[in-house]
This record gives sequence, C-alpha cells and structure tokens, in this order.
Amino acid sequence: MRVDPTTPKTYQVQEFAKLAGVTVRALHHYDRIGLLKPRRTRAGYRAYAQQDLTRLEQIIALKFIGIPLGKIRLFTAGTPGAMVNALRAQRQTLEEKRHLLDQAIAAIGEVEAVLRTGNDADAALYRRIIKVIEMQNNPDAWKQKYDDLLQMKIDRLRSLSPDALAALRAQWAGLVGEIRAILADDPGSPRPQELGKRWTDLLEKLMGKPVDSAELGRHHSSQEWNPQMATFVDKPVWDFMTRVLASRP
Repeated sequence: MRVDPTTPKTYQVQEFAKLAGVTVRALHHYDRIGLLKPRRTRAGYRAYAQQDLTRLEQIIALKFIGIPLGKIRLFTAGTPGAMVNALRAQRQTLEEKRHLLDQAIAAIGEVEAVLRTGNDADAALYRRIIKVIEMQNNPDAWKQKYDDLLQMKIDRLRSLSPDALAALRAQWAGLVGEIRAILADDPGSPRPQELGKRWTDLLEKLMGKPVDSAELGRHHSSQEWNPQMATFVDKPVWDFMTRVLASRP
C-alpha cells in the first residue's frame, strides 16, 4: 500500500506498522536506537509521516541484504559516499557467498555425475563437498585464514635477500614445469601427490613456517585463479593442484 506524498497525513504507530509491513515492536526498537525517530504528538504519541515510510523502506532493504542495524544508522546518517561504500562492500560479500554456493553445487554435481554411470565416487569428491560446505557455512573464517596466508607470504618475500629470492623463484618455476607435464594424470595418483608434497614444502619455505595441509586445500578451493597469479602459476596448474590437494587422504 502506498500513500499519496502530497497528503499531509500522519500515522499512529499501529497504523504505520500495518502500512509498512513491520511490527510495532520493531518500530519501537528503531526509535530507541535512533534509526527511525518519528515526531511526537502533544500527548507524547509517535506520529509517522510519508518520509518516515521512505526511510523505513531503506532500512528494511539494507537489513535484508545483511547490513547490521548499527551500521545502517551510521550509513544513513552519513554522506551518500558512505552509503555507496557500504553497498559495495555488502555486494562483494554476497558475491563471495554466491561463489561458495556455486562451488558446493559443482562439487555435488560431480558426485552425482559419477554415480549416474554406476561407478562409485572417489572419496576425494566427497571430501570436496564437505570442504566447500564448511566454507559456505563459515566464509568469514576461511577468508580471514586466506588473508593471513597471503600476508605471511608477502612478509616472507620482503625478508629474503635477492639471491635467496631468485633461488626460490627458480625452484618454483621448476616445480610448475613438472606439474604442467602431468596435467592429464589422475590427481590422486602417486606422481601428482609427490608434486603436491613438494608444492606444500616449497610454500612452507616461502612462508617460513609449517603449513597445515587441510588449510592449504581449503585455501585452494576457496580461491579461484585470477590473472594477477599469472606471474607465478597459470590457471591449468592452479586448478590441477587444487584437485591434487583435495585428493589427499
């Protein structure tokens, strides 16, 4: 239901709640936290106007896409630029969640396709389903772990001497070349698994500390290859190593 904006009508809280499709309790809460403060009548009752309905719809939309009420109050009270930044950040969060859902759907589809042939699905495929569902259920935790791994690599690279850095790059290039030569192999077979172990060992050397294999596998599963990675690994190698790490027992 919409109200003619030229009508200078005000609404009592019960009437406004029905008009907006929210509860009276929600309106009272928004008033208490300063998110939506209506005018007051001489008797002290809340009186809502048309512009309050517009603001309430904005609040509901922002809440619906996952922005906490405390942040909504800050964003709506700030500049248009603050609102744009908030929406951009929330859009990126939703895109990450969509990506995780796409991965989960793809993993389930792989198992389904194998089972339709009458064969048993490899255990690695089931493990991949578990991993991507875990990431989907707790994406912020995995994102933080990925950010920590990335920062660890950056800090380690900065600490290396030019000679040590050149040697590490040579080792990495050699390993990538060996992996590229076996891209058609079964990721769970001995040779790819051997190279997967060397991949992990080299990353440990790069980071200067042990790397949890399961966490590294989740890192690979959650991080799609992008062109910025092209300086150290191409997409076929990255995707293959993701399958190799997912095939680990």
